[in-house]
Amino acid sequence: MVNGRYIGRGDSAKIYLGDAEVLRLHERRRQLDVDALALLDKQFARDPVPRDQRTQAHLFLLAEPLTPRSEMFLHKLHHQGLLSVVSEGAYADEEVNRALGRGTEFVPELSSASEFSRRSAGAALSTLSLRSDRTVDPSSSYRPEDIVELEVSEDGAVRIMMGRLSYTGTSGAVLFDIAAVIYVRRLIGLLRKISEASGYLGGWALAVGAIGLSGLASADIRPYQAQHFENDTYARATAASYADLGSRPGTVADQLVGRFLRKLGTHARYAKHLSNPPAEDSDD
Repeated sequence: MVNGRYIGRGDSAKIYLGDAEVLRLHERRRQLDVDALALLDKQFARDPVPRDQRTQAHLFLLAEPLTPRSEMFLHKLHHQGLLSVVSEGAYADEEVNRALGRGTEFVPELSSASEFSRRSAGAALSTLSLRSDRTVDPSSSYRPEDIVELEVSEDGAVRIMMGRLSYTGTSGAVLFDIAAVIYVRRLIGLLRKISEASGYLGGWALAVGAIGLSGLASADIRPYQAQHFENDTYARATAASYADLGSRPGTVADQLVGRFLRKLGTHARYAKHLSNPPAEDSDD
């Protein structure tokens, strides 16, 4: 707020908002968050690993275009089309790749999803261990829960599931909090590419969540300093404009996983992962 006025962002200039407009915007934002979290709950329920077979925490991400055009992404829903969107979107930003450092070695990465299948409203890429009907292949050489799945609808909606947010070793179960940061940054890059490929410059509703967290702490914190999750589930939503995806990706990522990292005591470790690119010079 400046001189009693709220400043918003228009397509090409600052705009000034009154109290009523600000209230409407806040209410709209709250409703978007509620809707996105409801969709996230549905993703939790669609986990391809049956509840009684889960031994690891699972990560879920989703994004919905706020003003989609019917079938706006249909032209990319073939095998090579989706692979190119992942490579040119999720992995295109070299600054992000360098910032992630050792995190780029995390397994399984989003690029591990390379098997193509059709879905009722779109198409998907997944790891070999997940069949096209979304059941786990027990004969696969992969660990049953080391799954990655990327679903994209004809209207541009994105769903990601990754089954190795935690791991149980000789010293017990730990969380790979770096994985949540990596996947959120990959999602933001992916949305930019989907927007550009579709000619869609509208906003997005995003949500990130995880299940199976109860009692777990970060793999990067010494046991005597560890902060453990008391709840089994984490869920967070936000909204972002097309401009935000390019100029404020760190802020968007922080809105989604910042609370997760603060709970674990590792937020400061990932400051560079949650930073924005240098702002271009602009007039006041």
